[in-house]
Amino acid sequence: MKRKHIIGIYVGILTAVTLLATEWLSLDLGKSIFIVLITVLIGSILMEKLIK
Repeated sequence: MKRKHIIGIYVGILTAVTLLATEWLSLDLGKSIFIVLITVLIGSILMEKLIK
């Protein structure tokens, strides 16, 4: 269970950074949400494989 908490914290940080980056690039809300969603999916899959 502790592993899931660590992955959740890292994915949350990744989401926040991605959202700030899309705001800085002045993308509209639809593109921003799509980019954040893809980043979270890829990030969580990679972190599950890396954190054992």
